Amino acid sequence: MNSINENTNQLITNITNEFLLNLKQQVQKTVIDNVTVSLSKLDVPTLVREHISNVLNSSAKTYNFPDRSIKGNSINPDGLYIKADQIAAGVIRNFESTGIQDKATETQVTIMDNATVYENQLVAKELHIAGAAVIEGDIDLKGNILNTGKLFQDLAEHSATTMRNELRDGMMSQFADQVFNKISTEGLDPSVFTYQGHRLIKDNGLAPTILNSNLQKVGALKELQVIGETLLDETLYVSNGRVGVNTMDPESALDVWDQEVELVFAKQEQNMGLLGSPKPHRMVLSVNKNYNLVLDPDGSVSVAVLNINGVRHTSSDVIPTEDAVRGTIVWNSNPKIGAPVGYVSLGGGRWANFGSISA
Repeated sequence: MNSINENTNQLITNITNEFLLNLKQQVQKTVIDNVTVSLSKLDVPTLVREHISNVLNSSAKTYNFPDRSIKGNSINPDGLYIKADQIAAGVIRNFESTGIQDKATETQVTIMDNATVYENQLVAKELHIAGAAVIEGDIDLKGNILNTGKLFQDLAEHSATTMRNELRDGMMSQFADQVFNKISTEGLDPSVFTYQGHRLIKDNGLAPTILNSNLQKVGALKELQVIGETLLDETLYVSNGRVGVNTMDPESALDVWDQEVELVFAKQEQNMGLLGSPKPHRMVLSVNKNYNLVLDPDGSVSVAVLNINGVRHTSSDVIPTEDAVRGTIVWNSNPKIGAPVGYVSLGGGRWANFGSISA
């Protein structure tokens, strides 16, 4: 019985293994056939290219190409935008734009802050200069100068003026030579000189019709009469009955200025004259360089020595002892209680006290 079971199990196992093997082979064959059919329907090269392109496009955004590894003709310039400040300094050859065409092989224009330098000819249909122009060299004008322009008018006026002056100078020089020759041979009669129909010299003197002159120097004048303002050597000024010395605005009949000091002679009131100064400075009457009389701005008068009817008055702070004219009075300038008011000379060096100072 056991033997039968073993045989049966072995048979079942063999049948099963054979079935599984056949099934596997059938499945593999079916899968391969299906895959083959499916692959035959696919455009593998196209799919490969698309896949590679997608990979390249996704990685090109971050891919760092080595320097100088991309040729210029491999770049599509459509839509390419480069800022001007990203362009390094250098020489751009065969440069063109909408308004500029550069065909020079060497530098022809240099632009600086204060000037623009053109190395060769400047050709333009029209040239307008707003401001001054300095031309170093010759001007070759192949066109016409408009007679309505200021340049033409200025040139014409200058030429006409120059021609008139040359003709006038030539004629005047020729005429002057004839006149001088006649004067040298026949002499000159001043009495026949006239101006606007009036003689200039009459009876050995200037005619009364000459009202204005610009004489710089004259000889000794026997008489001089002036009507109106008069100024001599920018010092003495006379006008309207007043005389000013070093001033052209005298305030009195005679007003004398010496730097900052003013001295006037004027009428004070009816039958009263005035000699003094309207300024707050001292006035001195002096003889032999002595200050004989000093007038102070406060109204006081200072006298060093005073003579009254021949009697000499002075002052001193000590008792006088010198010999003085009899009657000379010396006032005590150092008064004290019990001291004399002054001293009177008795002659011969003798002095006597007068007056007594008491409390």
